[in-house]
Amino acid sequence: MSAPAATVPVNEEAEQIIGTLLKAPPQDPYPLYARLREIAPVYRPSFANFWTLTRYDDVAAAFKEKRFVRNYEDMRERIGQPLDMSRPFDALGEHFFFLHNPPEYLPKRALYNTAFNKNYVETLRPMMQGFVDELLDEIGQKGEMNVVEDLSFGLTVRVICSTIGVPLEKSDLLVNWAHSFAPTMDPLVTDEARATMDAAVVKLENYLHELLEEKRANPGDDLISRLIEADEEGIVSDEELRANVPLVFSAGLETTTHFIGNAIHSLMRNRDQWDLLCGDPDGLVKNAVEELLRYDSSVQSDPPLRLAAEDIEIGGVTIAEGESVMPFIGSANRDPAMYEDPDKLDITRADIRTVAFGGGVHICLGQHLARMESQVALATLAKRFPNIELTGPEPEFNAFANTRSLKSLTVELR
Repeated sequence: MSAPAATVPVNEEAEQIIGTLLKAPPQDPYPLYARLREIAPVYRPSFANFWTLTRYDDVAAAFKEKRFVRNYEDMRERIGQPLDMSRPFDALGEHFFFLHNPPEYLPKRALYNTAFNKNYVETLRPMMQGFVDELLDEIGQKGEMNVVEDLSFGLTVRVICSTIGVPLEKSDLLVNWAHSFAPTMDPLVTDEARATMDAAVVKLENYLHELLEEKRANPGDDLISRLIEADEEGIVSDEELRANVPLVFSAGLETTTHFIGNAIHSLMRNRDQWDLLCGDPDGLVKNAVEELLRYDSSVQSDPPLRLAAEDIEIGGVTIAEGESVMPFIGSANRDPAMYEDPDKLDITRADIRTVAFGGGVHICLGQHLARMESQVALATLAKRFPNIELTGPEPEFNAFANTRSLKSLTVELR
């Protein structure tokens, strides 16, 4: 489906900004997004071979546009990392369900939705509350915590293990896989990241075989058991099952872990908003999470997976058949055309329509789970430790293009 690229006038400033955002994102990318929205909101950099989108309306339109289809092989060609089926990760990746398109995608999506739909996730609230209480009981005795490791990771790994059916004490290989997977979704993925991912896949294979055989013998009320049943009914293949168990684990672990860390960092940097939340945690936490998702999402951009099945106009620019787009989610969520004073954190802000979870038929599978985990974590922390303070060295963000995550975040518990 690939088409010759149209000639695009080179904008040197835009080239430099996009290059920085993709190769070495700064600690604060938001001023770069703002400048890019002004000078080149829809732009195809000469070095990347896909269009970048930075305005809210354009990003939202791309997510909802049904004429954009997913083509993993083409995307890999465009980012200079063509598929090599002799490599373990590439052989696994061709079975990822989120890379498929309707109509074959829809029954697979429906199967996964049984563990992540809003009504089912609501039944998990008491379990999540128990996990957060347990973690804070233990952490509170120390008087200090690394939010990323002690709270957000501690919570999300317990929740995703319970939801999909992985014993917590045997989750290390899947955690390692998840940590290795995130960099491979960057648009300019390195050879080193691919090699690390290949090694993680090899280490995971034996454990997956053992885990799936155990679930076949002793099914439970979890996603893996449902997938095994669907495998026996011919809805999914065994290859898909082995590929998507670690994929769902990674998706459920990484982005929510990072978001909770980002959220608490944002609240500590905007103390008035933290104090406001502490004054009415149960009443404000849902809206607070939506605003924090808008303000500093852990997902900053979407890989250039969307391929135009025909010519499509986005933001006054024609994306030709065969060309792809990369939406900058972090930029869209701070677009002043959508939000008044977008660089201000305001947990009472009305009509928040974040694109942090994407949109359309491929909207994030775990959006309801992520929201509830974040709500429970923030509300409970606000009730139990309203006087927490940042301590230790200045927090640093990892330099990933697609995700925004803190290396650590130390707070003193009072």
